[in-house]
Amino acid sequence: MFGAFEGCSGEQVPEQPTEHHVTGAEQPTEQVVHTLKQEVEHLRALVSSQASHIDSLKQSMQLLEHKPAPAASSLARSSWWPFRKKE
Repeated sequence: MFGAFEGCSGEQVPEQPTEHHVTGAEQPTEQVVHTLKQEVEHLRALVSSQASHIDSLKQSMQLLEHKPAPAASSLARSSWWPFRKKE
């Protein structure tokens, strides 16, 4: 119908490269990895400092919310003999 296929000799044309050589692709990748590692370390330091700050805030809140025990405060106000009143 269209005729014989004639372009199938099995040899490559010399102008076409047989391998792809990518130059300089590893260096930017290494730079990106190094930059990302630095960023991860920086973020870890930030998380650690925030965690310590939160701990100190929790301690401060506990100090602010400290209430004396109810048994100790009621004993201090009343005498041992409640029926004995001084007039």
